[in-house]
Amino acid sequence: MPYQIFSSKSNSEHHVYHGDDCNLVDPVIHFKKDFIEIFTRLRILQNSNSLYSMRQRLDNMNKGRFLAKLDWEKEYKKVTNIILQPELTGLFQESKKKKQQNLIKAIRYHSDLFMALPIYAYQNHKMLFSRFTVDHLPKELDNKISPEFLRVDNDNMEYLGYTDMSKGEMKVAIEKRNYIISDFIGDETDWHCFFRTMASIKGTEKPHEGYPHLHYISSAWGISRKDVINQLLSYRYSLKAETVPFDPTIF
Repeated sequence: MPYQIFSSKSNSEHHVYHGDDCNLVDPVIHFKKDFIEIFTRLRILQNSNSLYSMRQRLDNMNKGRFLAKLDWEKEYKKVTNIILQPELTGLFQESKKKKQQNLIKAIRYHSDLFMALPIYAYQNHKMLFSRFTVDHLPKELDNKISPEFLRVDNDNMEYLGYTDMSKGEMKVAIEKRNYIISDFIGDETDWHCFFRTMASIKGTEKPHEGYPHLHYISSAWGISRKDVINQLLSYRYSLKAETVPFDPTIF
C-alpha cells in the first residue's frame, strides 16, 4: 500500500496515502489491512517528536499498531451498524436493469457507504469486493515530466521534485486530472459497480455541475465486467450508467 511522506520547503510534511487495488476479495480483510496501516502511521506520528532511541521508536511502532487495531474495531462497529436504505440493499435482490434503475432513483450515497456497502454485501450475500483506480493527466501533458508532489489550493501552489511543467501547466494537470475509483461488488458474472471521478464527487463534472454524484452500472446492463473495467481504465470511458446523488455532509 503506497504511503509517502513529502517534506515541504516550509518545514512541514505532506502525508499521501493511496490504497491498494484489489480483485475479488473479502472486503473486511481488505479494508482492515488498509485502515490499520494508515492509522498505525498516524498514531506513530503523534509521538515521533519525543523519540530518541531505536528502542523508543520500536515501542512507539508497536503501540501505534495496537491503538490502530482498536481504532479499526470502533470503525468496523460503526460501519456495520449503519442502517442502509432499503433501495440500496434491494439492488442485490434484483437482476433486471429497469428494476435496478427504479431503485437507484431513490438512493443517496455518502462517504461511509464506500466501506459499509461492500461489507454488507459480503456478510449477507457472500459477494466479493474489487477496486480499480486509474489516474490520467490531460493529453496535452503527455510529454511532460510531473513533479513527485503537487498541491494547488486556490492561488497557492506547492510542488516537490523535478518537473519541466510551467506553473500554468501544473494547474491544468490538477484541474483536468482524470482520477477514477471503481468499486465492484460481486463476481465476474453477477456484479454491481459504483464508480466516481474527482469531478463527480466535487460536483464539477459536466453536465452535472453543482451536483455531487457517483455512477452505477451492473451486470443487468448486458455488458461484461471485463469491458466495463477496460472502459473505466481508459483515458475517457463511454458507459451509459446511472447517476447517484452524493452527499458529502453525511459522515
